[in-house]
Amino acid sequence: MLPGMDADLADDLEIACLDALRGDPPGPHVAARLQRACLDVLRARGIGGARVEARSDGRGTAVTILLPIEGRRVERVVLRLA
Repeated sequence: MLPGMDADLADDLEIACLDALRGDPPGPHVAARLQRACLDVLRARGIGGARVEARSDGRGTAVTILLPIEGRRVERVVLRLA
């Protein structure tokens, strides 16, 4: 977990990503599922306006979450899932 990041939010994002992976190999469909899963978690926690970008390559999928809240200690979260 990153310093300053809400522990519950980190846990919710991790669980959502693990569920979205479903054991499938990296690819555009996995990236899209991860993107949607992270957005759903953020919206459920009242964090609107966040951007989530997910890209898959042969090594895994990288998910970048850009939080819209100014002044927060955490503005960007990058997850690498393989």
